Amino acid sequence: MKALLQVEKVLNWITVTITVVFVAIMCVSVFYGVICRYLLRSAPFWTEEVSRFMMVWMAMSAAAIAFRNREHVGLDIILDRFCPQHLKRWVVLTTDLATLILFGFVIYFGVKFAVQGIRIVSPATGIRMVWPYSGIPVGGSFCFLQVLINLFKDFHKKTIATIPMDPCVAGRSAP
Repeated sequence: MKALLQVEKVLNWITVTITVVFVAIMCVSVFYGVICRYLLRSAPFWTEEVSRFMMVWMAMSAAAIAFRNREHVGLDIILDRFCPQHLKRWVVLTTDLATLILFGFVIYFGVKFAVQGIRIVSPATGIRMVWPYSGIPVGGSFCFLQVLINLFKDFHKKTIATIPMDPCVAGRSAP
């Protein structure tokens, strides 16, 4: 279990780093595009495309962070309001298994999609589309691994409890 927690720590560091870097690139790109368009009256042709590529990578890596923090709004509501205490563990484990299957499909079809991008060149940036398309299977892999880690952690617990939140996340305070 200790090794699993180390893997989770490394995975979280990678996903947070990717998310922060790509959000920063996206913000700089959009800001630069706005400044050029409205102050210099000359819009760069590449800023929208770069920000769109960054958005894909950022969203997919941020999803893994959300899975780590157990930020399933709908599942939390269902578990808290409608699910008897003795069934919560099995509902969460079943949901984790279904999520693993979903991300298995995301990874499989994401790889197929990314491979098609090897032959396609982006019109504005001139890069091969395999790089932006790769955000889907890579982010899907991050999500898959995080859900798998959650599944192992949940399976070894006696009861299912949500992970204490970081006080900075969603304005909530940690218990």
